[in-house]
Amino acid sequence: MTEHAEPPIRVVLVEDHAVVREGIRRLLDEVADMTVVAEAATCAAGRLAIARTRPDVLVLDITLPDGTGHALLASLPEPRPAVLVLTMHDDAETVARCLEAGVLGFLLKGSSAADVVTAVRSVAAGEQVMDPALMGLAQTRLPAIQLTPRERAVLGLGAEGLTSAEVAATLGLAVKTVRNYRERLLAKLGVRTTAALVRVAMRKGWIH
Repeated sequence: MTEHAEPPIRVVLVEDHAVVREGIRRLLDEVADMTVVAEAATCAAGRLAIARTRPDVLVLDITLPDGTGHALLASLPEPRPAVLVLTMHDDAETVARCLEAGVLGFLLKGSSAADVVTAVRSVAAGEQVMDPALMGLAQTRLPAIQLTPRERAVLGLGAEGLTSAEVAATLGLAVKTVRNYRERLLAKLGVRTTAALVRVAMRKGWIH
């Protein structure tokens, strides 16, 4: 039986500098598992492009002619695309505002082509990406993530492959309650899939 290839990651670029935007588009279009479905140079055009194409990933600059990328982040439609911010801004306030708005990836312009491609793949999979030069800023501005004992229990059993119903039976909870715990865990860790949740938890040493 012939295996079906995964559909490409659909990307919208919102960047006001035409030369930069063209370079990113060419870079991503040359990668087999990505395709740029729309480009925009303003917040207004970006909103229209996102609404029309429903991309998997939004690559966004923060400084735009008709406003800031923060305004665009606040108006993203559901289901929201994963967002990779690619900007020159390296201040703590910008980093914090983006992370609080649900941005999964934050890279500085000047990052290598390989880093940009890897970051697009990572945020599309629901994983967080932070430019190494900004890790200190992110850590000083954001509180440490704390899990309750019950959240750790749900996370550990889920990592073992148990379904929500099986986790509920093991812990003596309602299935809906377990699902609520999982949604809370996804939100706390800033990821969108259970697989990404497990990977982040393993990196933090919460599960093995």
